[in-house]
Amino acid sequence: MVGATNSTTCRSCRVAERADARGASVCIPCPVTTFSSTPNTCTPCEFAGCQGGPDCSLGYYGRLCSKCASDFFVDRSQKPLRCVPCATTAWWAVFVFAVIVVILVVGFLKLNTSALFRELLVPLRVGLSWFQIVAFIQLVHLSWPSESTSALSISSISIFNLHFLTFLGSECLFSFRSYFFAILSFPIIAALVLLVLWYTFIWSLDKDGRCVQAFRVFFVKLSSNDSHGSDEADAGSHDAELRSFRQLLQRGFLSLLSFSYVFLSWHTISIFDCTTVSGELVVRDSFSLGCNSGEWRSFYLPAAILGILFYIIGIPVYFAYCSRSVDGRLALSSLFTSIKESHRWWFHATLFWRLVVTVTLRLLLEYTTVQVILFSLLCLGRVFATVRCKPYISKTVNTEEVVLAGLCLVIVFCGVVFYAITDTNAGSSGHGVPIALRVILFVIVLLCLIAMVCAVFHYSRLALQSFRSKQAQFSQKHAQDVDMMDDDQEMPYQGDVALEDLDIDDADAAHPDETDPSLSTHGQHDYVEFDALQATSTRDR
Repeated sequence: MVGATNSTTCRSCRVAERADARGASVCIPCPVTTFSSTPNTCTPCEFAGCQGGPDCSLGYYGRLCSKCASDFFVDRSQKPLRCVPCATTAWWAVFVFAVIVVILVVGFLKLNTSALFRELLVPLRVGLSWFQIVAFIQLVHLSWPSESTSALSISSISIFNLHFLTFLGSECLFSFRSYFFAILSFPIIAALVLLVLWYTFIWSLDKDGRCVQAFRVFFVKLSSNDSHGSDEADAGSHDAELRSFRQLLQRGFLSLLSFSYVFLSWHTISIFDCTTVSGELVVRDSFSLGCNSGEWRSFYLPAAILGILFYIIGIPVYFAYCSRSVDGRLALSSLFTSIKESHRWWFHATLFWRLVVTVTLRLLLEYTTVQVILFSLLCLGRVFATVRCKPYISKTVNTEEVVLAGLCLVIVFCGVVFYAITDTNAGSSGHGVPIALRVILFVIVLLCLIAMVCAVFHYSRLALQSFRSKQAQFSQKHAQDVDMMDDDQEMPYQGDVALEDLDIDDADAAHPDETDPSLSTHGQHDYVEFDALQATSTRDR
């Protein structure tokens, strides 16, 4: 009998063994319906994934094998409970995905229509990038209790994790294959939506129907905030409308690429994140997909290579190319002009930093200690660089970056405490942590998440107030200049002097050209630099 002993060779029972009731000197294997992670202990399982030891069957994981892996759902129709593979993707989930893409496209177009929205887009984009990082932290093996995991999972919406839609009644919305290819096709779908809008707008120019004209008027008004009157004689022509609308579509698409860079990188490299389950090397996100299997090499590997070329490498290269031309910088809009001219490298360095963080949190899950140390150093390095360089024109955005990074580090610290105190022999769900400490840490994590939301809202509100204040000052200054001209008083050019006279807290005294007035008498002009770029672009045409 395996594990059996006699009185002359006494030893303690090992993991997956327990003492036979007939005598303490005999060890017998645990039944296959039990879970064993400590010697001489066999715990009955509610799920069918137990094998009598610490390992679980395919599709199961966690303490007592009580959780279903990604691409599996719980079949509660029989006992013990079983994890069943997702055979298909719910049809309505595909529809929801398409609707979300369209909403995001329209939303980012709206956020690029005026100087006011572009001003708000900067703190919102900074906040979103940190929420994406928090969404990845919950996947680090830090022995998060279930309640902390549930709180952190809320942030997974920022990385386009649509599995949160399970509350709508289906436990298996997407198969791994459908979800993988849907995420990688996100920029393509967005580009198709923009192309449909573009060609529909062209088609509507020569049509007289009421609905067609209503559509055209809506998008003309939507993009009219980008018309700066540099060519007023041509302002009502089709060419002016097309030019303004095309610039709006370009800015909206580049904003979408910036937003999606993290989760596109995450899902692209997900198929290279493999783990061993029951002696087989499988993809961590889908235990039914074997690494280096025929399906993996035929479908997933080519898609991942294309994703690396066009997304992980292609997006930063395309942004760098755009930043070298007037039209390109015009399309980048606040992605580019919100940063000091002397620190434009920060934009590209940020993309690289986000990629390094994504790779660290995605591919080092088997090395928790190394992963946490590297991630903490990356966050601290970003805080130090932000404090040292102050790359953004707005002081509030620099402060927001530091505050959100600090809250993110506090969340990681709570996870490290869980990891250090948890009884590793009792599973990986916070078991062994005193209940009082467990509650305290959960409250801290929850408060950090709430504080992050409040911080983004607060700094966005400050950006709005700053914009309106500068708008009022600039308008008042312009009105005074007009009055002086009406009195036939010759007024020399005061460009930088006029800006320096304004009480703008966010201006850098060493960079008067970067004070970002973002204003006109009608409140529709964007950054001074943005205006100059657009004027130059118009003249070149």
